[in-house]
Amino acid sequence: MSKPKTIKIEEQMEKDLIESRQLFKVVFENSPCAVIVMDVQQRIVVWNSMVEKMLGMKKVDLFNRPISSLYPSKEWKRIRSLDICKQGVISNIPTKVLCKDGSLLHVGASMSVMKDSKGKLIGFIGMFYDVTREILAQHQMRDSENKLRIILDNSAAAITMTDEKERIVSWNSFTEKLLGMKPQDLLLKPVSSLYPTEEWKAIRSMNIRQSGFKHHLETKAIRKDGP
Repeated sequence: MSKPKTIKIEEQMEKDLIESRQLFKVVFENSPCAVIVMDVQQRIVVWNSMVEKMLGMKKVDLFNRPISSLYPSKEWKRIRSLDICKQGVISNIPTKVLCKDGSLLHVGASMSVMKDSKGKLIGFIGMFYDVTREILAQHQMRDSENKLRIILDNSAAAITMTDEKERIVSWNSFTEKLLGMKPQDLLLKPVSSLYPTEEWKAIRSMNIRQSGFKHHLETKAIRKDGP
């Protein structure tokens, strides 16, 4: 009497397995990341369509190809030094990969080992995502910071920036010239120490934090050699 029940359980297990495989295929193919599966020799055996799209490659360019060939030699040496077999997983490593046309693509790479039920190594899974926009944004930010520094350092006005504790964290070269100070005299120094006590009290009474700014404020500052 138990045989039909056993058959139903086996049928359900087979159905669940098919559904799991279909779900995995959908997730694998629609992942926004390039996903590569490698064998124990780190040769590419399976990949999703994003890999071809990002690298401009086709099946003939990828199948059985050593994963190392997708990286500039210096980058691959760096990744190998992380010892994926020992670590098990490495995540979000900034690196570069080679496209089919020879151009370099900035990516964030992750890699993990694959083991069977007995813990034996059977391959690797690698993932990478395009970070070209982020890298470009960083370069643009650095360019903007450099341009701002040039403007500040060529300004005929002393400019200081403070942190939330009102300690000096940045300044332009005219500040040093005006106050007769050097970097060690200014870094993390309370901005209040640049003013005579009564002057600082007057400045604080203006509630500049609430108003956000104060133009054409006349006051006195203390030079290194005295008021």
